[in-house]
Amino acid sequence: MTDQAGTTSSAPEQGRAATWRFAALSLAVVAAVFSTAVGGVMVWVHVNDADNVWTNAAPMARLESQLAERPVDAALKEKIRQQDQESRAEFFRRQKELQMGGWLLLAGLAIFLAAAKCYAALRPKTVEVPTCAAPTRAEWLQRARREAWAVTAGGAALAVGLGGVVILGHERLPGVPQVAVLEEVAALPVAETWPMFRGPTARGIVTPGDWPQSWDTKTGENVLWKCAIPGEGNSSPVVWGERVFMTSADAEHRWLHCVDASAGKVLWSSEEKSPPGAPGPDQVKPPLDDTGYAAPTAATDGTRVYVTYANADVAAFDFAGKQLWVINLGVPQSSYGLASSPIIYKNLLILQHDQGGEAEDRLSSIVALDVRTGRIVWQTPRPVPGSWSSPILMRPDQANERLELVACGTPWVMAYDPASGRELWRAKCFSGDVAPSPVAAGGVVVAGVADLSDGSKSRLLAIRAGGAGDVTATNILWSTDDNVPKIASPVADGERGLAVGGDSHGVACYNTHTGKVLWAHDFENAAYTPSPVLADDMVYLPVEDGRTFVFRLVDKFELLHICKIEEQIVTSPAFAGGRIYIRGKNSLYCIGRRSGSAATASPATEGKK
Repeated sequence: MTDQAGTTSSAPEQGRAATWRFAALSLAVVAAVFSTAVGGVMVWVHVNDADNVWTNAAPMARLESQLAERPVDAALKEKIRQQDQESRAEFFRRQKELQMGGWLLLAGLAIFLAAAKCYAALRPKTVEVPTCAAPTRAEWLQRARREAWAVTAGGAALAVGLGGVVILGHERLPGVPQVAVLEEVAALPVAETWPMFRGPTARGIVTPGDWPQSWDTKTGENVLWKCAIPGEGNSSPVVWGERVFMTSADAEHRWLHCVDASAGKVLWSSEEKSPPGAPGPDQVKPPLDDTGYAAPTAATDGTRVYVTYANADVAAFDFAGKQLWVINLGVPQSSYGLASSPIIYKNLLILQHDQGGEAEDRLSSIVALDVRTGRIVWQTPRPVPGSWSSPILMRPDQANERLELVACGTPWVMAYDPASGRELWRAKCFSGDVAPSPVAAGGVVVAGVADLSDGSKSRLLAIRAGGAGDVTATNILWSTDDNVPKIASPVADGERGLAVGGDSHGVACYNTHTGKVLWAHDFENAAYTPSPVLADDMVYLPVEDGRTFVFRLVDKFELLHICKIEEQIVTSPAFAGGRIYIRGKNSLYCIGRRSGSAATASPATEGKK
């Protein structure tokens, strides 16, 4: 049988795996019910144990009082001895029962955990290019309810069982471990996360690693899986360990999806619920197609996932899909809606919320929310009109602890203190609708935007960071109106910068300190909407028709690979755990090295220099 990606699946093996997986799930459910029952019986016995001879001291106290009055009464002494023997016998009998109950409870929990582990281990292997179909909205809701009940039942079983051991054990039963509950998710290595738009630095920089350099969905080369994503969205994927998160939305509904990074299956899809009084669909102007209702990329800190949508809702979810809090920032006065992606700084979720047709409208601001509650911690007005650029964090001097939050909006590039929102510096640079986000490397901020109404006002420039006040006359290192990006954000290392989507050439490489053009190249018939990613010195540049060009950011251009998926791409890729995640128009693709695939291929050539 051939799957949707054109590869041959192994149906018998998959069927046997599915049978064993169902058996493991059934065993886990039975073990959970058994553990709950044992724990319940132990609690019931404890509650009804008040009248036992070894717990009720009143009869023995009465006999001892009588003995004090009749110390030579032999019959009374014999009765006291019998009472003491009965009490001791009952005590040890109940201790044996409790110990047996504890061992049964421990066995049930062990079987539950083992079966659950087997269930997880028997997930479909990614030896081919498996696909999953997109569920309907009704199926999303049904799945969410089913998973919520499963989590609740499993949690109740564990809680009752462990609670029974703690409450009922007059002495700690042997072999019962002490369990510590972690309040936060353990930190992961940076290489296993892609927590916000353009990665850990929000600048499209990847930690060095053995990243795949070529793939093709037609042949299956280095394509581990393909998963259909419900709904429409222009947000890029974010990754935390084995979880990939994306959003989708329409005029009335907003969703967060969680995909298993190993199996390529949608684990859950949770619908975001607006707060009371939030603007309805009839109050929010439909955004442009370039952005849509779900343009902002989510952000995650490993504990929560933070999402924003065109209607200016901002919400937080836990990793099980439960909505923790939500606020609305008011009806967005912008043809893009709220399209800027949030970033995380310590306990703050920071959003660039630029609105209005003119700076004089005084609608724009940059705002920081408490990640735990959604409460606004600080909000700073911005003298700019609407934009859909996203902010970045950078350190102007590695020897200095000062951090700068840099945000672009016509006509300014501005820097703020991320902890307080206090403005640090500003430079007057360009005009037009700002879509590209800035980048920074080596203490230099590279920013630019093409003015579609007046090309002579288009600007790409470099600014020396770390200034104070208006630095327009002092800190702009160079400026050009050639090869200026329209939508895609640039990328830069300490010496070179790459601008994508200019009119003269598709791609231009600059010296970031002098502005000298090192080389320029035109990829034929390429529409540059996604932003490039830099892995060590290797550039991954996706374009809308599904191609990704791979080349080095060095002084001379050489195209190494042309990779291809069979879908339109308007989002930026995510790099985590040795894999690349690419969101197409309808599906999420996982790219990774497969045994037997070539690490490198012969150099590709396309277009003209």
